[in-house]
Amino acid sequence: MFLYKKSTPEDDSYIAAVVEMNPKDDTMENLEQCINIIKEAAEKNVDVIVFPEKAITIHDSVEIPISGTLTEFPVPADNEDLYNKVLVDLSTAAKTYEMYVVVNLRERVNCTTPNENRKCPGKQVYLFNTNVVFDRKGAVIMRASKYHLFFEPEFTEEIYPNVSKFSTDFNVTFGAVISFDLLFTIPTGELVTQMQLKNIIMTSNWCPEPPFLGSK
Repeated sequence: MFLYKKSTPEDDSYIAAVVEMNPKDDTMENLEQCINIIKEAAEKNVDVIVFPEKAITIHDSVEIPISGTLTEFPVPADNEDLYNKVLVDLSTAAKTYEMYVVVNLRERVNCTTPNENRKCPGKQVYLFNTNVVFDRKGAVIMRASKYHLFFEPEFTEEIYPNVSKFSTDFNVTFGAVISFDLLFTIPTGELVTQMQLKNIIMTSNWCPEPPFLGSK
């Protein structure tokens, strides 16, 4: 059991870590790197750690049954036979080091058989650019896919948009968006103006672009 100091509702601040990394083509190598970073962050009493967009599953994909199996068994670390190794290992790290972990994964939804997790209007297999959040106990507490894709033909835009947020044990509620979504009313505008959230997490795969591309 690791006894690191954790922020509480009585504290006027929390400790967050934002990771910059150069992912490899190998999912397991990226996963190992992420877990080592989580361990290092725990030694600095980090409460919430955020990994970049497309940092783990570059070519592989993971099923995230947020409306199915995860409702009954929300901690992949405790149910290894039910989940992909990526979810299990990340859940184990979040639980071991008692940290909120935000990762971005290439999510697969298989509709070739009746699917308990998602409605599937059309195609048989969908790939989503998805954020997943684990709490300090290793439970998956949020899943949110990218609405506004940025030259990502392999992915499908989120079919059933929802504005995603999660609450912590140190009394801070975070909104979560993915990269290009930051520029749009849904989801970012709603998180800030309607829900009045002051803490927004954004995963992003930074890329160079001409100056003033988004200016008017």
